[in-house]
Amino acid sequence: LFSESGQFDVKQELHYLGIPLKLNYKFYNRKHTDFYISAGGSIEKCLSARQKIYMPEDITNRRKTISRPQFSVSCSVGMKLKLSPKWGLYLSPGVVYYFDNNSPVETVRKQHPFNFKLDMGLYFRIK
Repeated sequence: LFSESGQFDVKQELHYLGIPLKLNYKFYNRKHTDFYISAGGSIEKCLSARQKIYMPEDITNRRKTISRPQFSVSCSVGMKLKLSPKWGLYLSPGVVYYFDNNSPVETVRKQHPFNFKLDMGLYFRIK
């Protein structure tokens, strides 16, 4: 980015809180592995947005407000590896699309709404 007096840089920090909803369909089940597909979406609210603008002789901090929620849809294919009846590991690569929320604040979700994702971790089954 350039200004009249030369070059400047903007660092932006956004913090979201979201509610996801996802449906899974298990299409392959064996003793120690499950394969599934999932589809869903989420709604997120930006709780905090800050910008730090670095200019040649000045640093400016600004707080921004993003009042509109961020909606997204996603789908993935996953695998669960059962380590015990209650514990296991999962790996789920997929894609996500973020809808434009018409916020005046530029975000990576506006610039690149279609993204790849990789969910992985440890799960614990409560029964």
